[in-house]
Amino acid sequence: AVVSTQSGHYGRGGVGDMRILQNKFTKKSRLIMRRDIILKICCNHLVTKEMEMKPNAGSNKSLVWFTTSDYADGEPKPEQLALRFKTPEICADFLAAFNKAKDESPAPGSTPIKNPEPVEKPAEKPAKT
Repeated sequence: AVVSTQSGHYGRGGVGDMRILQNKFTKKSRLIMRRDIILKICCNHLVTKEMEMKPNAGSNKSLVWFTTSDYADGEPKPEQLALRFKTPEICADFLAAFNKAKDESPAPGSTPIKNPEPVEKPAEKPAKT
């Protein structure tokens, strides 16, 4: 579920898989979640060193965090988000993966986009005559 920071009520909810994706060239990570069945994006933002994900009050199966620019609706806007997991173990594993992605994320503006290494074409064989 996503909580609107302006009105304080639940704005969107959904069931689906939350993924942490890392760009292999810039090492920037992004949280992405699509709702099951309709596949609409309901969470889409970068993981930054400033983000703090913490357990939700009174539950060992949910996490909350704040982001200044969630792109789920196309335009960036600040959001407070919450995740609930099936078990406390899955929640702890996700929090560990998030913290790893946060620690590996570059400082803002410090990582230029690196071009991938060029792939060499195999030498062409001479045509038989």
